[in-house]
Amino acid sequence: MGLLMKRLLLSLSIVLLTATSCLAGIDFDGTDDYVNGADSFYSNTLTISAWIFIEAVPTSGSEKPIVHKRNSSGVTAGVNEWDFNIGYGSATNSFLAFFAWSSSAATIINVNTSANPTLLKNTWYHVVARCDGTDADVLIDGIETDGAQTGTIRNAVSLIQIGSMNSSNTNRYFNGLITEVAIWNVYLTDDEIGQLKKHIRGKPLQVRSGNLKIYLPMNDGTVGTSADGDTVADKSGNGQNGTGVDGANNTGLSWTLDSFLRRIVNIL
Repeated sequence: MGLLMKRLLLSLSIVLLTATSCLAGIDFDGTDDYVNGADSFYSNTLTISAWIFIEAVPTSGSEKPIVHKRNSSGVTAGVNEWDFNIGYGSATNSFLAFFAWSSSAATIINVNTSANPTLLKNTWYHVVARCDGTDADVLIDGIETDGAQTGTIRNAVSLIQIGSMNSSNTNRYFNGLITEVAIWNVYLTDDEIGQLKKHIRGKPLQVRSGNLKIYLPMNDGTVGTSADGDTVADKSGNGQNGTGVDGANNTGLSWTLDSFLRRIVNIL
């Protein structure tokens, strides 16, 4: 490839990435990587938003958490509150799911897109879960799948974690990139979710900021370096920082550029 063409491709990639603002995140290896948070707040009304890039789909009969407050048989002690994850659709795609449990451990939210598992590998998606005490739904790039909330979410001691397994099954670690994780204690409107999808980087600070409980842009570190032990800064103003945790291999969890740019760089 000629030098001029290489420079043209690099310039084009920078323009495209600037236009989408999806510049950086954390890459999880699907083996033992996660971000550890705190038992930072409780709410029976929630909106959870993130951008995800799946590099490996879940195995049959299992799921891979995006973000959850659960941990009952995962990597830390705790009991089930809620879990926002991707589930097995087929060998090539996944579905989105949102669960929550009551104080009696009854499942009070189970809404998912398993009837139409459209999440493909190597593609960025904006994903949302929300509930308001009565209604519950999930959204993929603004497309909504409706469900119901039939009780009150348990208020227990459980950590908010990103990418970690939600049971003793180590196949359930998230494999791919996650960025722009935000949680509100209100049910955002469709228009507000549309704003999050349209303006990726930094938009949560401009949407119901008074109800924004956690906002982790996940772009703190130096690209290409390990995120193990690094602070994942909360920009909501509530001081709910996370910490990167790499497991025994200590090589997978890393600060990463958008995969499109990585593919362009690999060509050059």
